[in-house]
Amino acid sequence: LEVILAATASVDIAAVRWKYPAFDVSALCSPTLTGEESFDTVGAVFKNIDYVTPVVFYGSYQCRRIRILLGIALESLGQKPVIGIREVEIYSTSQDLLLGMPIETNDGSNGELATDDSDVTTWMSKSKEPTSLTIDTDSNFTAWGARILAPSTDVMDSLQLQVSENGEDFDTVYEIQANLANDLWIIARFEGRYIRLLCTKTGSSLFYIRTFRVFGTPNVALMQNTQAPKRWDHSGREANDGLPETFWMSEPLATTATVRMDLSEETFVAGGVTMQWMYPPEDFAVFLSNDTVTWAPLWNITGNRENETFIGCPDNCYWEARYMEIRMTRASKENGDGLFALNGWNVYFDVNLAHFKEIKVDRIMNLTQFRPDNAIDGIGSTIWMPEQASHVSNITFDLIYDTLVCGFTVNWRRPPVAYSMYYLEADTFEWRFVERWTKTGGFKNVGRIQYWEDGFPCSKMRIQVEEVEEGPEGRIVALEDVKLEVWDRVNNLAIHRPVEVSENEIAGNRMEYAVDGNDFGTYWWPRDGARQAWLKVELDPLERVLGAPPPGHEIGRILILWRWPPNDVTIERQYDGDAWFIIQQWFGVTEEYETDWAGMRMCTALKFSMDTTSSGGEIGIKEIKVWNYKEMYPPAVEPDPAPWITDPFYMVDPDIDTYWMGPPLEEGNLISIWIDLGKLYNATDIEIYFGFRPQVVFLWTSADGVNMTEKKLTSGSTFGLLSLEVQGQTFTVRYVRLYIQRGFQDAEGSVIGTTLRDFGVLQFSNMARGREMQSDSIWEYPAGWSVDKSLNTAWTSRFGAQEAKLIYDLGERKNVAGMSFTFGHIAGKYFIHYADTNTNISQWHEAYYGTGNIYAKVDVPKTVHFKGRYVRLWLLDPRTKQFWHPDRYEDIESWSTLFSLKNFVAYEHTGGGAAIGFQSLDGMQYTGIAYGLRQPEQWIVTSEQDFATKDMNANVTEDDVGQMVHLCLTKKTVSVTQTTRTVLLSFFRNGLPYGNPYTVVEDRNRMFGLNKARLVFGIRSTAHWPEPGPLDPDPREGVLHGTTHSPFFDGQIYNVTLLKNALTAEEVRGLYEVHAKGGGQELGCHCYNACPTGANRFFPNVQVPCSGQGACRRTSGMAFADGACECNQGYSGTACEFHCSEISVYGCCESNDDCPTDIECDLVTKACKDPANEDD
Repeated sequence: LEVILAATASVDIAAVRWKYPAFDVSALCSPTLTGEESFDTVGAVFKNIDYVTPVVFYGSYQCRRIRILLGIALESLGQKPVIGIREVEIYSTSQDLLLGMPIETNDGSNGELATDDSDVTTWMSKSKEPTSLTIDTDSNFTAWGARILAPSTDVMDSLQLQVSENGEDFDTVYEIQANLANDLWIIARFEGRYIRLLCTKTGSSLFYIRTFRVFGTPNVALMQNTQAPKRWDHSGREANDGLPETFWMSEPLATTATVRMDLSEETFVAGGVTMQWMYPPEDFAVFLSNDTVTWAPLWNITGNRENETFIGCPDNCYWEARYMEIRMTRASKENGDGLFALNGWNVYFDVNLAHFKEIKVDRIMNLTQFRPDNAIDGIGSTIWMPEQASHVSNITFDLIYDTLVCGFTVNWRRPPVAYSMYYLEADTFEWRFVERWTKTGGFKNVGRIQYWEDGFPCSKMRIQVEEVEEGPEGRIVALEDVKLEVWDRVNNLAIHRPVEVSENEIAGNRMEYAVDGNDFGTYWWPRDGARQAWLKVELDPLERVLGAPPPGHEIGRILILWRWPPNDVTIERQYDGDAWFIIQQWFGVTEEYETDWAGMRMCTALKFSMDTTSSGGEIGIKEIKVWNYKEMYPPAVEPDPAPWITDPFYMVDPDIDTYWMGPPLEEGNLISIWIDLGKLYNATDIEIYFGFRPQVVFLWTSADGVNMTEKKLTSGSTFGLLSLEVQGQTFTVRYVRLYIQRGFQDAEGSVIGTTLRDFGVLQFSNMARGREMQSDSIWEYPAGWSVDKSLNTAWTSRFGAQEAKLIYDLGERKNVAGMSFTFGHIAGKYFIHYADTNTNISQWHEAYYGTGNIYAKVDVPKTVHFKGRYVRLWLLDPRTKQFWHPDRYEDIESWSTLFSLKNFVAYEHTGGGAAIGFQSLDGMQYTGIAYGLRQPEQWIVTSEQDFATKDMNANVTEDDVGQMVHLCLTKKTVSVTQTTRTVLLSFFRNGLPYGNPYTVVEDRNRMFGLNKARLVFGIRSTAHWPEPGPLDPDPREGVLHGTTHSPFFDGQIYNVTLLKNALTAEEVRGLYEVHAKGGGQELGCHCYNACPTGANRFFPNVQVPCSGQGACRRTSGMAFADGACECNQGYSGTACEFHCSEISVYGCCESNDDCPTDIECDLVTKACKDPANEDD
């Protein structure tokens, strides 16, 4: 802020009165009106926290311009840093109102030494009792401030400055306590004749003052010109200037606010309105008007918390108005200053007058035409289709009971680009992945038929469609049927069939027993000690048919029942020749007594090879069973989660991927479609966008609904798009009729009818469509648009790119935890790498990757951590395959691939420091409470080598930054050995458990004993600073993120309590309710006077509850009642003051067996009864 004086003046102090203070402030002086080089720094104040700040110059200066330089903001407004100045005052201190004036002191000391013109002479009081100095200035005065200079070693702690008109009645105009400044400048306006300085408290033996001066010079800055390069400028225009970094803001603490937009003329709005809020109002409404006199409500909301508001379909699809007004009636409490602030206000116009208007049609497709049941009826002409315009959909087949599926066939009418098959496992009821099919080799989809020939047991199957082809008819996927092949359990093909084996030495365990149909009584055993063996089964021979494929059995299931399970098993098949083909192998099967395979294979013989070399076990087979597979259609299908529907409204909604469909065949002929625009408009074109195109159509328009005018239609290079033959000529229209004389003829299945994707009545036609075009501009979508904070701009790759790389420079090495990015044109595969340099020899490290992506928004988890300066996003597999060439628009032969990225955000992992903890004297051992060390926004117990550190997994989503948080860490000894101590660590946040308690085994002497440990605040331990050198012991070693994250805690600590005993969860909750939340009640009995006190043998002169040898237990159900001591083992007495070894000559006991003969064990004191004390 610069003050320009009317004339050069001699000044030596500037006073700043703040609305919102700056932490540092400097003053610069220039004797001239021009030139930056003429400024000199004349004064500065650092670490300012006051709301009135005197900037005392280094001397007297001749100034024409005084510039006030401001440092960082001390406060925030609406969670944003803000600096506000109420007044700048500039003075000379040449006029001292006290110099040479009579002075009196109440203790008789020489007060003139305080008001003379010397800073060396010193007045001193006669005692440290309150002492006053009173000066008569001889006439009334007006002052702006005072200076009190004391010796640096004798600073006055408390004082008052008083004035009076008559010398008797004094008013205090300034008071300070706990003063720390020996050179105190007071900026305060006051007037009177008499001045009294009342010295009330000092840390010295007496009061001392070297100089006491009062100033009455004029404020030379008053009403002078000022200028500032950065000023508050948040007018209503900032809300619709298109710049996301600018914003309109209301007055602080405003109760209401209004913002109005003038669209210049009555405007048809059908694209909706968005408002991006910097500080969203809780309650607001939007009104419309054409004259600013009569207003109609459009939108009203209460309790809003969202940062973006959209007004549009389905609640308010369109309207017409010139003026829009936002009326805000209640500000959000979250920003803390009662502010309303708006970053952007966008109104989306629509040249299509038909959008959202009334539309009527004679007939539509039966809504059950494409139901899920069509996929299991075995009729190829019927189809299932999911919800319109969806890329992602699914259909679930219910097999009713657990079924062994050997394989399946999927038949599509309109195949997708990608889909996956899953099954519900019969035993675990978990969904398992089978396979994913995607387009390959330049094809646009997966193809009409897919086969699968490996089996699985299941009760349900699901097709998950992941991407749908953008075909000329639109986004269409259609499934004809799914046919299953299941286990045919009727005939065991292996029973009594000829077998051949590697060995058969044991007569009682012949090879024929492996196929005799007896599962329990007989088995084949090659020989005692055999570790490798094989067995072949010849299936029934089949007759060869001339011209048909070689004969073979359609095997669906093979089951082996073992007498002794082998380690390794291989099943092979023979078909059409002597060669053997592996069906499946198992390795390490040592405990399974059944080997079960399901699938679809052709074979004439089977071979089973076994190996038990690794375990040394025997080989034995009880039975081999082989079955065919048979065809089956799923018996049931689950209701469609998002069923296909059609609606006439889809013709006039803004989405060209939704459509109206007419009936098939003859029912699809002779259909009329009517649109009523609601009033007369001047239009220039009509566009009708078909999917499945009708054969013959006619179009009429009318202004009154009676007199109709036919409009000729023509087609262009865009498939399905019809427009007027004569374009650009304005015509008046309200009603439009489209007549479909002959509809779409479905040659494949006669189930699909005419589809109409969009019906446009346009105010402006595109006269340039299909014409030659030249331009001196280029394809320019810079990478910087992916980080400009706007989703309206995007980086776009080179046209036809199959891959692309973007490298972001973070400016310096940063700890990154999580990222997010938003595609315009999606990459199916992406990799994220990081490095410290960006050169040809840079070492890039992989941080994260994704494959099979179909989503525009990608969120990388915050658990992905790395540290680096450069982040590289490598994009592959473009999902957009059919993008127009920029120079050959609407030429489908020029379609190619494209990537685009709207936004990329990398989140910095801040934190890592400990708020409080214990440490050894050298800081190499420590246990503390750290914030954000392992995961952002998460608390954790930190320790050397992470030996006492575990991930809390607290599942708390609130961000504690800027919040008051109550934390508690309890450490309870569980057991002790000669060398170790087992402790239970429990962590609490705001009175509730934070994660699960866990035990840690530590050295018994770790931070244990008198003067062996200390409390440490604001850092993990003092050994972390200064930062250890290469040869120094390093407390960060072995600590996750120990070297990359700051050990210092950035926050404020308001209160710390250290308790000897580990609190229970109930007691912690009580402390939080009382001290952090307020209004609660302590739930535990841990206060000092709740239980009797006593001493113990280790500290005989210290009285503590329960003698430190028991737990103080509260009285259940009674608030603040006396508690009772529950003594540790071996202790007794009301205060646990006695140990069993001290009260009996025979020592301690648990039962009579522990005492001498005829001496009983006292089960209360746990001491053997002393006969000498039996009468006590």
